[in-house]
Amino acid sequence: MKISELEDQAVSQARLIKSLQTEQTELKNGLNDMSKELEIKVKEILQVRSEANQTLKYDMLFVLVFEVTCIFAFIVYLLCLLVRSIVRSFYQVVIGCWQSFDVPPASAEA
Repeated sequence: MKISELEDQAVSQARLIKSLQTEQTELKNGLNDMSKELEIKVKEILQVRSEANQTLKYDMLFVLVFEVTCIFAFIVYLLCLLVRSIVRSFYQVVIGCWQSFDVPPASAEA
């Protein structure tokens, strides 16, 4: 091989090395940009997840309040039935006592 051919080959390889270094720098920059975008997307995902969990908590709280309200209404209903039963029993006792006195009505004596 001649010296001129070796020089041409050396220049060609130097250009190739320079081109590869430029490409490597561009790839590193692209990778850094993608890493930053990925971090941003992860933060967005975590924010959406947090909001979804918060919404889910509110929904679950609403359901819990609704269930407690239904239970309270049922307890009130049962208390009403109990009071009605007590009043009926008291009424029957009062009527029974009144009938046991065997007092004629006031209009019959006159």
